[in-house]
Amino acid sequence: MQRSGLCERPRVPRPCEADQARRLNEVRRYVEERGLQSCAESLCVDALRDPRAVPVNPYPAFTQRLRQLAQERRLTQNKSSSDEMFSRAVSFPTTLTAVRHVAGAKGCSHVWGLPSILRCVSPQEIGRYRWLLEDTTPPLSKLGHHSPYTVQVACALTGPCIFSGTLLPASPAPDLDLLQTYIITGPDPHRARSLYAQYLRRDVIRMTQQGRHSVLRITVPADVKGGVQVFSKAEVSLQGAVFEEAVQRCLDWDGEELVRVECVWRVDPQGTQYQGGSKAYCLTVIQTASDHQEKERVLSYPQRPLLLLCCSVFPQQAQAEAFARAHLPARPADSGVDVFAPVRDVLAGRLSALHLPHEALPAAHLCCTLLLLLQDVQPSTDSATPQTSPLEALRQLFGFVWGPAGWLRGLRQHALRLRRLVQLRPAEAPDAEACVALARQLQRLLRDCAADADPLGSCCRGNPESLRSHSRLEAACDQLARDPSHAAALAELTEWCWSSSVLECQLVSDALPGVPLLKGFMQRAEHGEEGTREQGDAEQRALWEMELLYCKPHTVDLTPETCGDPARLKARLSQYLVDCAVDQCWEQCLWKVLSLSPLPFNPFPSLAQEFRLAALSAWLGMLSPFLCGLQVVEFCYITAPPGCLDEVLQVYAKLVLAGLSELRGKDGLILDVVDLGSRGMWDMQQVTSFPTHFQECFADALRHRHPVHLRAFQAPRGGTEWRFLALRKRFVLYCLREDGSAWLCLPQHDPLSLRQAVFASPERAALHFNTVGRDPPIGGSLQEVMSQLDSEITDAFLKREILQGYRLVALRGLLSGEEARLADCWRVCRSVCAQTELLCAVADCLQGLFELCGEDEGSGPRRTVAKYLPAIEHMFEGFSWMLRRTLEHPEALAPPGVWEVVLKGREAVAWGSRAVWVRGMVGVCHALSETLSQDLHSLCPGVQALLERLRAAQERDVVRAHISCVETVPQNPPVLSHRTPERSVQSPDRSTPLTGAQALALF
Repeated sequence: MQRSGLCERPRVPRPCEADQARRLNEVRRYVEERGLQSCAESLCVDALRDPRAVPVNPYPAFTQRLRQLAQERRLTQNKSSSDEMFSRAVSFPTTLTAVRHVAGAKGCSHVWGLPSILRCVSPQEIGRYRWLLEDTTPPLSKLGHHSPYTVQVACALTGPCIFSGTLLPASPAPDLDLLQTYIITGPDPHRARSLYAQYLRRDVIRMTQQGRHSVLRITVPADVKGGVQVFSKAEVSLQGAVFEEAVQRCLDWDGEELVRVECVWRVDPQGTQYQGGSKAYCLTVIQTASDHQEKERVLSYPQRPLLLLCCSVFPQQAQAEAFARAHLPARPADSGVDVFAPVRDVLAGRLSALHLPHEALPAAHLCCTLLLLLQDVQPSTDSATPQTSPLEALRQLFGFVWGPAGWLRGLRQHALRLRRLVQLRPAEAPDAEACVALARQLQRLLRDCAADADPLGSCCRGNPESLRSHSRLEAACDQLARDPSHAAALAELTEWCWSSSVLECQLVSDALPGVPLLKGFMQRAEHGEEGTREQGDAEQRALWEMELLYCKPHTVDLTPETCGDPARLKARLSQYLVDCAVDQCWEQCLWKVLSLSPLPFNPFPSLAQEFRLAALSAWLGMLSPFLCGLQVVEFCYITAPPGCLDEVLQVYAKLVLAGLSELRGKDGLILDVVDLGSRGMWDMQQVTSFPTHFQECFADALRHRHPVHLRAFQAPRGGTEWRFLALRKRFVLYCLREDGSAWLCLPQHDPLSLRQAVFASPERAALHFNTVGRDPPIGGSLQEVMSQLDSEITDAFLKREILQGYRLVALRGLLSGEEARLADCWRVCRSVCAQTELLCAVADCLQGLFELCGEDEGSGPRRTVAKYLPAIEHMFEGFSWMLRRTLEHPEALAPPGVWEVVLKGREAVAWGSRAVWVRGMVGVCHALSETLSQDLHSLCPGVQALLERLRAAQERDVVRAHISCVETVPQNPPVLSHRTPERSVQSPDRSTPLTGAQALALF
């Protein structure tokens, strides 16, 4: 039976049609081998698994499952090469030493550590860091002599970097973490702790003074809950007593956190390679006996030193043996006693505290270490032990971390380190050199990605938005390499760091089903931690919900209680699938895949994209508008004789200055800045302090036709409003002639904006059109307006501003009478993309308010906004709640775990930190909106046809060349000599076209 909108089913081939029969058999085998039929059945079963809450739109869940199947198929395709790489990664030979549990890499003298760990350590990769380890280890001669205490220093590589090039990719390189252990022997542990604090401070000062490495900050544990006290390198030098006291105090905590110095390391003496990382410090005190009858005691800080031994690689045999002798028993342990059992328990505890999916990649290193320790242990029935063999579990993790998710995480870690270094405004030569080197390295990694030389290339090649964001990041890195203080490049880098977290979450979620081991060790996050619980009371949440359409998932109840007998329930379940058009969508997908020749090895990416479009089209009819802000234009009309432009501008500047003073006194209005274009940004304090200079700059900006506008914020009023509203007021001056000749408009006359304006009253609209309209009922001919509109539509789509493009298309349809595309414009402009646009507008408003609240360090908020601090706090809570609801809503098609990732970067105490977090949320919302808007655009063929017609009709430059104002005005009009003219300057009448009634009372 033929269905409308679908391809006709092929007829059964006749016996004489052998080629068609072979093709049909090939297709049948293909469907069976790829499991397409079983895939469709499992998707429907999963959708109907819980009849009490069946989603109205099942396609988001279908899309996620198909993406996972696509990733599984990619792993199958590359299995042979992956297995070969894994075999080499876990088979490095070792040589035992005289000290138990210490071995060395065979044929090498710079790799020493635990034998089970060294099997997966590449001596060639470790050899790259020999100079760095020697350079960062303080010489014993510099430590001083403190009899009767003796000191040994052991510096080792620790953390994920020891598996670089084996279990973890070598490019992008993981963070380069060092462990420096002080082994102090003496009679008094308290004196040893004091010496340790002194040595630690001297080491930080030494690294700073050397200038080869960039010290970012020093963190000292402050409590057992994970709190830290942060010191800068200057504070360590100037506040030595405070720092040493904090170091000694942290030794009393029964925790596992260490004092860390976050750095950007120079890896080689020539400075050709830099790498981010840290240096951690630990202390081992060997308390000597006071008489011959007592025994020595070993005190460790932290209290589990064997955990450090299992995660570290030492460059010298003596250092590894000294560390092992201090913490391992001298004689072989009794039968049945395992000295590393507590270490495995600690690792398992750490893994169980992590949450899927957003912490899956950080858990990979812990899993690798735990599995390597389990290789020498007999199989156990303990629930914490994976059911598969350790080697097979390592193989799963190897495929996971070497995949696109692991590669992107390494790239993001590199970018985050560069961003942190640039944010310090590196004035010192070593820091600036490190910035340039890191920017160049990031550029090379991005070029490798574009050339498909890495695992992420295939994913980016199918994602145009990812490629576009990578190209913008590459341009930002080029600017930072030339100028490390480039503000615009830093903003682009920051936005990419946040927006790329969305793609990372998606890639992790796609790959997780291929690593069932992680679910055995880790537990899913529950919404019970601070920050994820429901914020605000019921009344506040109801107020926030009024702003959102996509707040709670829409479900239907298909339980037997609501459907009656079981036969009716089965009919309702089948009808549900028919109503959702699952069969039609699946048939369309199969036709698309099976019509290709040759048949694709991995059909699931195209299936996932088709189901993604089905998910979007399913909710195109359930939309609502959003108010993001208000744009206001103030027209001022001044009549004067010809040749008096300077005088008119001076009069208008005084009027604007008086108007600003009046607005500052209005309750509920916060004035931000006046943007004068090339003349700079003027805040209200500057305007009040230098009124004459402000008038000169204002007049000069208008004379050169620069747009001038005022930015302000309207405070919430009453109990029905919860957020500040961003206001933007534009100033436009019409200079009229007494003799009735052509008038002059500064900065320019815009007929298109007038056709979108809403005046406060009929009288004001009539005044404007009668004064400067000249072409009833509105200024400018329709042909000129349409030419300008077509140009702006083309520009909007070229700039990937899809929502703005659809708004302009809707305006074009209203002006031209072509209403066929209005329905598509209405749907797209009120989609979930518009909801993310609302979140971006709220975030921008919050960011501006945070900037107004914070001045120099140590100062409080400004008086002008001090009374609004509770309202700003309430708005911040509402924004966080709305953001969480949007990201967790299934129809937003956000990858799982995005909310947990962005929440982890939020610091809710310091105002400046929250401003950075809010700015990052703009990048996250943009990343979601860009892909969604492109998919929505593909569902509107009418708008696509219009856009192609506009592009084919005329080039953008030709369109712009035909745009002209009603009156052509010279760019630099002649200025008469400053005489006292006989003129009649009318009292200016200010007409304000509004986009909302709220602005009328303010402006």
